[in-house]
Amino acid sequence: MATDNWFVAYWYPHIAVYDDVDGWDTHPFTGSAEYYYDFNNFDVTIEVPEEYMIWATGTLQNPQKHFENNIIGRLNKAAISDSVISVITPIDHKAGNFLKNETQWHYIAEEVPDVAFAVSREYLWDMRSVEVAPGRRVLCSAVYREESKIFLWWLILLLKVLIIFPISYLAFRFHIPR
Repeated sequence: MATDNWFVAYWYPHIAVYDDVDGWDTHPFTGSAEYYYDFNNFDVTIEVPEEYMIWATGTLQNPQKHFENNIIGRLNKAAISDSVISVITPIDHKAGNFLKNETQWHYIAEEVPDVAFAVSREYLWDMRSVEVAPGRRVLCSAVYREESKIFLWWLILLLKVLIIFPISYLAFRFHIPR
């Protein structure tokens, strides 16, 4: 079956890590474990045809250039909501009037070890936020094909993890984009 959906990871060269215990990390990627990376800041712009959307590590810097006002309203609602908001629905896809003609998607990610992204012209998008500390909310998204109903379950599971994680690791400060 042909698809217009892609997930892209490990797509650019990385510099090996030098640490004070083992020196240069020379372990190759074998597929059974993640690479050993330092935390970095990324400023990434990806260009795709205008009918495609991109979701990437970090925060989209120009949502108003990509989405019509109804979608921006849903994004803003999800940023403060304790309920799942359907940002892009099957109805939006059928009407075809939710995307603008911008082709460059600009994401900034701070203090992360890597950047990955998904590309699609058919994904649905559900989103909500969760309060991980007083006054600090984190956005959680699920993007998926219409026939993949299980992704709502994954979004709910992710929210539960984000609620438990900060409580379990209060001694550590992890950067999570707002």
